[in-house]
Amino acid sequence: MTAYGGLAGSQVTAQISGDLLGPNAGFVPGTTLFVGAGGVLTSTPPTSGWRQAVASVIADGHIVVNLGEATLITAEDALIAEGGFATAATALDVASGQATGKYVTPPALASAPFQPDAAYALPARTKSLRQWFVDLATEGADLRMLGFVGDGASHPLSQRFSTLAAARAVFPRANALSEEIDGHAIQRVIDLAVAADASDSTPGGACVVLPRGTVALTSFPIDSTATASCSVFSPGPATIKCVGSAAGAWTHGKQGATASGPLTWSGVDLDSSSTGTTTGLTAWFGSAGAGRGLTLTIEKSRFNRMDRGALIADYPRGVKVDNVVVFGKDNVTSPLPGIEVIATATAGYGPASAKFTNCLIANYTWGWKFTDNAGLEGSVFENCRSYNGWGLCQVRVLRQNYRSVLWTFQNCDWQGKGFALDMYNVRKLEVTNGYWAMDPNSDNLPLPSDTVTSSGERRIFNLNNVQGFDIVNAEVVVSGPNQDVSPGALETNFVIGHVDANCFLGRFDGTIITCDHAVATALFRLSGQKKATIAVRGTRINYVWSNPPVVVYTGTGDQPYQISADDVAAKSGSVSDAGYYRFSGVTVVTTGSDGKATIPLPKRAPGILPFFTGFPTVTATSENSNGPAIPVTVTARSSTDFTVIAANSASGATIAVNWNAEGF
Repeated sequence: MTAYGGLAGSQVTAQISGDLLGPNAGFVPGTTLFVGAGGVLTSTPPTSGWRQAVASVIADGHIVVNLGEATLITAEDALIAEGGFATAATALDVASGQATGKYVTPPALASAPFQPDAAYALPARTKSLRQWFVDLATEGADLRMLGFVGDGASHPLSQRFSTLAAARAVFPRANALSEEIDGHAIQRVIDLAVAADASDSTPGGACVVLPRGTVALTSFPIDSTATASCSVFSPGPATIKCVGSAAGAWTHGKQGATASGPLTWSGVDLDSSSTGTTTGLTAWFGSAGAGRGLTLTIEKSRFNRMDRGALIADYPRGVKVDNVVVFGKDNVTSPLPGIEVIATATAGYGPASAKFTNCLIANYTWGWKFTDNAGLEGSVFENCRSYNGWGLCQVRVLRQNYRSVLWTFQNCDWQGKGFALDMYNVRKLEVTNGYWAMDPNSDNLPLPSDTVTSSGERRIFNLNNVQGFDIVNAEVVVSGPNQDVSPGALETNFVIGHVDANCFLGRFDGTIITCDHAVATALFRLSGQKKATIAVRGTRINYVWSNPPVVVYTGTGDQPYQISADDVAAKSGSVSDAGYYRFSGVTVVTTGSDGKATIPLPKRAPGILPFFTGFPTVTATSENSNGPAIPVTVTARSSTDFTVIAANSASGATIAVNWNAEGF
């Protein structure tokens, strides 16, 4: 490029990069210059022939030369003839925008196979010329025009720019020459799309296509907040890695500066070697109409070595996370969750309809953590897994007088230290199948600070103010000796399912329990708002040391009187769904001086509370194998026992009493 022309045959000064001063030409600062007809610079992109961005304007008379790739503008006809190039375009062809089936062929491309120019190269590999053109046309041509490299190595701005002012002419967000070109190239593509949408009545949003096999470094979180919509995609494996002290890799809105358009993320991994506290992807929305039904899609991606994999907040409708792995730092349990979801009171709407499918999270305190101040509803988990932390999912609903509704876990697996599901103030919880394994707290880690428990007790299903729950066919394993107490000691102080006094309408059905070298406080602890609304049925116990009670009933008033079909069956009784009990037995008694005897009724484990809350109906008959039986009559009854009197008030008589008791 030359600032001043010359007569034919004379010498001119030209340069291929950097600052260039020349005459005023009416250029607008901040615009991009292209090659126009006859080689004259123009800020209007050509619409025919070929297009090449070559400079950015600092001020009228001051530009920064930055030669980009030349792009053909052609009809949908063959670009490459069999065996090599078709006819090359002449200078007149180019100037007039004609002969679009011909080629503008840089000399560097005249031989094949070849390695593309290193400054704008795909990852080093030998390709056919045909494949090179296909890749250039579909994978990141706009990024490479801005200097994107993507080879996983550091490429600071200082490799291309001698001053920060020169860098800012191309990348206005640049703050230091030590920042990575790759991140700035991606950011510039987004910003140019935002600028184009500002004057477009039907904005198209930003589409970032990362070339397959690339690893792009960024020294700051790339920001797509201002886009009408944003799509981040790669046709093959591609990674964005935050370096330096970056707080993360990508931001699509944050608290106080929210996004109003949807985000689609597919096939792009996130990684980190940052020294800062990182969140791989932050997506914080601020408009009830964002996405028009599907606000956020994340699929076929891995988020590695982040302090928090993703933060999702205030989505109005529609979150889909599918085939995503969030794997924390090696040999460390992050205090943050793998995926955190927040609904704030300022959102003005209740986020709804989030579905997580085929997701794996490891090395985080919580796989998923939800904090709800706005009425979050409809969260579904299918084939999801969380390992090497405390729990699979914690839900804390802070909105007054509200329970977050519709929580579904299907075929989900968990392995951790306790609190697989830690639920506070939710309604309609469904858990079907799954393998739930609690390990010893061998590292003696403190319980998570926001977990409600007592005396350090760990609870696989910790339910607090949960209304309407069904936990069906779950297989539970509690393993290993508790080495922090002493080598070989038993694992103690845990409960499979804890139900607090604010719960209502729920059941544990068909639970399979195996406890290897473990003694539970109880397998289930049942409380509840009203009697006979919480039930345990069909428990199958493979192995439990010392055989603790299957169910312990706690609380006051009606709260303890819940249903355990297992406990009732152990006392040779039965119970209906409504809590109507039937017991029978044969008890041998000896009458006192008044001819009476009192017979106890069965009690709930561990032998303190009665099954009946009112006076049951009791019938009694007597038998005597050695002679005529002395008839008996029931004279008194309570929830804990009944009294019979022998005929004629016979004292000192030994009588076998057959009895039946039933009632609520």
